Amino acid sequence: MRIAFVSTTLSGLPAEYQGSHAAEEPLDLLYAIAACEPSFECELIDVWADDPAPRLAGIDAVVFSTTNSYLQWNNHPLGLGLFERAWNRVAEALEPGSPPVRVVLGPHVPAHWRELYAMGADAVILGEAELQVPVVLRALLSGQSPAGIPGYLDPHSRTRSAPARVDDLDALCRPAWEHTVAGLYCAHNHLDSTQLGHLYEASRGCPYQCSYCNTITHRRAFRAKSPAKVERELGHLATMSARRYVYFIDESFGFRDPWVEDLMPRLEALPFQYGCQGNLRFSSRAKLDAMAKAGFVDVEFGFETGDAGLLRTVGKDNRLDDAAEIIEHAAAVGLNPLLFVLLGLPGEDHHSLRRTFEFLRRLPPAVRISVGMPTPYQETELHRIGVATGVLGRERGADLYRFTGTIGHELHFAPPERQRFASDYGPNNFLVPAFVDRLEHDAMRMFRS
Repeated sequence: MRIAFVSTTLSGLPAEYQGSHAAEEPLDLLYAIAACEPSFECELIDVWADDPAPRLAGIDAVVFSTTNSYLQWNNHPLGLGLFERAWNRVAEALEPGSPPVRVVLGPHVPAHWRELYAMGADAVILGEAELQVPVVLRALLSGQSPAGIPGYLDPHSRTRSAPARVDDLDALCRPAWEHTVAGLYCAHNHLDSTQLGHLYEASRGCPYQCSYCNTITHRRAFRAKSPAKVERELGHLATMSARRYVYFIDESFGFRDPWVEDLMPRLEALPFQYGCQGNLRFSSRAKLDAMAKAGFVDVEFGFETGDAGLLRTVGKDNRLDDAAEIIEHAAAVGLNPLLFVLLGLPGEDHHSLRRTFEFLRRLPPAVRISVGMPTPYQETELHRIGVATGVLGRERGADLYRFTGTIGHELHFAPPERQRFASDYGPNNFLVPAFVDRLEHDAMRMFRS
């Protein structure tokens, strides 16, 4: 049987979106394809590259991901709208009469799974569902119910099933890169926006308890692939691809020091440059030196705010006393650090905003920042605060994006101001003094008391 895997790449982006407009490699689909290939004939389709109708002719099932790239689902207005456009394009291209089975996976479907069923999905799988895809497909294609399969969300149930989770990452198949090596996939947040690269993950999960983070559903437990598996898989990638940049899309790359000590020499022996997202809490000068030696050229940190009290309020531990030194050292050794800054966190006021801008002014202008505001995703502490304070009612799914930046503080701003601010600030802004001055001025004007 033939299975089409649909990459819902960035297309028809709104003018205010500040991020890269290039496609990123659909890593979750590459895992799922690899898991399915022993049982099915698989192909990856980019529905926006050309007319999908010829490639969908005679197909038995279509598998969609909500997260190609994973950023789409978490950045309004990219999530459901982009997915729905790709979904409709596939529906229009399918042969009339007997539409194939349609399966949706993705780690960020908890807020949208009922909407996905309303669109016509036959099965929605919650969590790290790559290994569950062939199991669900075999059930559906044989006329059976997927009930009981880990992560399967029963559309008739009043309660949501537990998400699927891969406890042993060494059990994951090697990503099916052969489906993407000829494609033009950009390198995530690379300084050179034209740089081509691959996505990879060496670990999953974040052990921290940030109140605004939607990893609460299933991505808190930290797990890592063995360094030998990472070396083996990336070594294979080097033999089949001419691209020489790999971005580790781990939530907390380098969390365990012994693992880093084992992995870095292995990465150094491979012909790649690397990027990753880490955490200021477990970073050190020695670890950054080892990463630079291994070939890392950019690293991202969830900085959020320069106010220590606000960090404690939201459950983030960035060791602000050491943060400036860590960030400066990352810049000095060529890691081109990027900081994620969140304005409008619970407890935010004008004093905390000023402390953030004061901290940013201490950093070298080679440091980059991405500016955003927190969204009250379901099941997060931020969402509970919104409900308890009466700001949120029965809103679900995409409706929650309307409350981005509005929960848990006394600062006020109108939606047009928020949209204008979002259109002016986004990823990869360098901390030159003029930029920080302008950012502070516009933020203070938007967040009026």
